[in-house]
Amino acid sequence: MTMLTFEAINQAHQKTVNKYLTADRKHVDLEDALNAEIDAAETDKQIERLEIAKDRKIDKTYNRIYDLWELLPAREQLNLNKQYAAHFGYGCQMGNI
Repeated sequence: MTMLTFEAINQAHQKTVNKYLTADRKHVDLEDALNAEIDAAETDKQIERLEIAKDRKIDKTYNRIYDLWELLPAREQLNLNKQYAAHFGYGCQMGNI
């Protein structure tokens, strides 16, 4: 995984921005991997078990990015979401709340 670097407006928030990006990309990668696992499942019982496990794991990573997002002031949140959308073509997880 390549380390993304988006510039914070205030350098005091750069570390939190970096942590957010790392956690966000882990969240996205985990969700993609778990969805692929569910798609490959062959029985309803396997699908149900995998969906329950996915919900638990995704909640954990989502809570992490939410906590990091909340540490940023509104101005930094807008800046991060703008850079994220320019890079990926869609807003970040928390930018759409």
